[in-house]
Amino acid sequence: AAPGRLAVVIDGGPTGRDGWQAVREALSGTKARGDLRVWVSEDGFREVAAIDEGPLKAAGERMAGNTPRFEGGHDPIPALEAAWTWASQQPGGTVLWIHGAVPVLLGDPQSISQRLQRGEGSGARLVDLQVVDGPHLAGREWSSQPLYEALPRLGSVVEDLKRFLKEWSGEAQGWRWRTERSEDPGL
Repeated sequence: AAPGRLAVVIDGGPTGRDGWQAVREALSGTKARGDLRVWVSEDGFREVAAIDEGPLKAAGERMAGNTPRFEGGHDPIPALEAAWTWASQQPGGTVLWIHGAVPVLLGDPQSISQRLQRGEGSGARLVDLQVVDGPHLAGREWSSQPLYEALPRLGSVVEDLKRFLKEWSGEAQGWRWRTERSEDPGL
């Protein structure tokens, strides 16, 4: 059984194309089941796939007819807010954000910062997968929040997504890094 809802937000700009293909490939090979929504951030956002208590691999087929144009730059904040709202309606929800470099913040990241601080009651978390090298101002803003996690790049985007899905679904064990602050200088 899935640990909670999984919401995937994919960048609708040019750097989102690799993430889009990787999500489709990773979903087509997963055995995971549960609740899934896939959004694309493009001039706001749009939902491109939805699975309710079913096999996540079906989402890859639904995404086929909804391929974005992958043009321009888009503010991811509205899509992340919608994904967070949906994922946090059940305990253990996860928002997976797949994107390129974020050299400019088009929207105000404070709404996401506040959600990460409060946990919206259910402790939904934001998992960040940056598919290309470059600056990441949003990640810098959120990196100290306990419900924010940058997914490490250990292989190709597809391999990293497959590993994430296996860990998320409980099919495989994974490592979680946790940062703690202490007032004790001896620690």
